[in-house]
Amino acid sequence: MSKSSNSVNWGTVAKAKSNSTGGGINFKELFLRPAAPKSEGERNTYVVRFLENPHPYLVHWNRRTVNDKPKKVEFFDGSDDYRKINRNCFGTIDEEGSMVGTDDCVWCKQGYHKQLRYMVNVIDYTDKKNPKVRILDAPRSVLEGVANWVQSVYEQEEEFIDPSSWDTDVPTFMITVERISSGGGVKYDVNPSPKARPLSEVELNLVRDLNPDASTDDEALKLHDVERWITPTKPRTDLDGHPIEEDEVSSKKSRAYDDVDDEDEDDDEVLAKPKASKKASKPVEDEDEDVDVDVDKDEDSNSEGDEKEDWF
Repeated sequence: MSKSSNSVNWGTVAKAKSNSTGGGINFKELFLRPAAPKSEGERNTYVVRFLENPHPYLVHWNRRTVNDKPKKVEFFDGSDDYRKINRNCFGTIDEEGSMVGTDDCVWCKQGYHKQLRYMVNVIDYTDKKNPKVRILDAPRSVLEGVANWVQSVYEQEEEFIDPSSWDTDVPTFMITVERISSGGGVKYDVNPSPKARPLSEVELNLVRDLNPDASTDDEALKLHDVERWITPTKPRTDLDGHPIEEDEVSSKKSRAYDDVDDEDEDDDEVLAKPKASKKASKPVEDEDEDVDVDVDKDEDSNSEGDEKEDWF
């Protein structure tokens, strides 16, 4: 497995604050975005195995602050032929958990709201008859649940493991997303499976299935290219509204949300206290930081909210 230079370790996650297709890509199949049901008191559950360290990115939604009030805008850049509901920020989160690069971001300068999210390759067992390798795209609350578990177990046992290890005993994680209020409140609960084991050959074959033309096993074990989807989105106009000549990077990269319904960023996130049950990674102390964070969207889910008897 090749490691990406733009991923961050699990301690950094704890420290940081804050059937559509397009271009031949089936976004509903590629991305797993945990979402709460519409009705209060209902929940969806997802079961995943992490395959790599998480990749942080900041995303701007089509909302901006005007006269101290949030306002939804229909288009970015004043471009009605570019119907995209988000823009990737030029800022990111460094290894210390600090936000960097936002001062030079054209979207930040225009006041568009932003949210810290993470993408990471996982095996999705939510449909246990049809597990597959997908990109988990989730707000900080979800990944922080794993990082908090890592820290709490380390504090109890003073040993650590990498929750994305392939060849050591690692649990899967159940992500529960509950609608706690009709006004938009969402609660995330992230807990490890009671079982822990290395990846099986069957699971390794799920990765190999991504690369049918690979000539070596190293090539066959390459994961989805996450960096493609977190590349900053270059603007089509400058701050004065003058067109900027488009290039290939801005038009064809970081378009994970093309042809996806509009985001509902009005939910309030609540992260449940994690339950420790296994050895974990050495923690990094948390640091408060002011980050303009919107919350996760609503989206049709492939989970019915039932408990998983077998955590794989």
